[in-house]
Amino acid sequence: HITESVPPGRGDWLAREFGPAYRVAPYLGTFYLVYNLQRPPFEGNRPLRHALSLAIDREVIAERVLRTGEIPAHRLVPPNMPDWSVSDDRPQFPDAETRIEHARDLYRQAGFGPGRPLSVELRFNSSLAHRRLASAVAAMWKQHLGVRTRLINEEWKVFVTNRRHGRITEIVRGGWIADWADAGNFLRNFHSESPMNYAFLKDPDFDRLLDRAAGARAAARTGLLHAAEQRLLDSHALIPLYYYVSRHLVQADVSGFEDNPMDIHLSRWLATTPRAARTALGNRPGAVERPADHASRRPASDRDSGRDSAIVPIFGQQRPERH
Repeated sequence: HITESVPPGRGDWLAREFGPAYRVAPYLGTFYLVYNLQRPPFEGNRPLRHALSLAIDREVIAERVLRTGEIPAHRLVPPNMPDWSVSDDRPQFPDAETRIEHARDLYRQAGFGPGRPLSVELRFNSSLAHRRLASAVAAMWKQHLGVRTRLINEEWKVFVTNRRHGRITEIVRGGWIADWADAGNFLRNFHSESPMNYAFLKDPDFDRLLDRAAGARAAARTGLLHAAEQRLLDSHALIPLYYYVSRHLVQADVSGFEDNPMDIHLSRWLATTPRAARTALGNRPGAVERPADHASRRPASDRDSGRDSAIVPIFGQQRPERH
């Protein structure tokens, strides 16, 4: 009745084949790349980090590579975060050519160019979608800056171990899906004391903003978190690429499934209309007969009798693995 996920890169086909049963909705999650700031060539080289970020066309990544509804990202905190508002987060360039030219200027400032191209490793865990995205990013870096990128695909446990220790990593894929709907849940991952700080960022001013936000309330807290996010983005410790979306196939006989930013669907609110009831209701999409008492509140003798009910509870899905 409900799929946990859908195949990557098949959004157009799914929409064409399944119509309204294909459900895509904004999700509180962000996919990004992370620099290792404690090793060359990115340690102390902000122009280089900025240049690589500017060379990536997020719209192409979302629309032509991923193709399942992802939203291009230029910030860490998703724009659909409750009580969180930002202006247009795209870099303010009149066109792509100007953006690329600025990236080349920064690349030269960082000490690289046609005569001295950057060689870098981009590390990610095994996944068809990750490989396609990494290949596209490497192609953009090569086309616009002349960067030579070695793609390193690792099994999950090996990948997370290398990413956590940071002894051999240069650029790694990262991402975060909200534990709860709060901007601080994303930003705390880059605090110098966080075990999730795969960038190995050590910025006392950024840490102080987060520490102050922890003791603040309402608008004061939001303001501190906004300032912390902007400082993080200005450091170019990461490259936000896209915001996640939830993707499910939901049959028309399912009721109670509501798109939401956390993509949580409790089974207590979900139900299906059995075939007999659908026939009685004329097979109208979404039509559900609602008995006076929910099936779970019927007497035990009725529940155990095997008699059909107009509403049958179904199970929701597990949350995706934390990144």
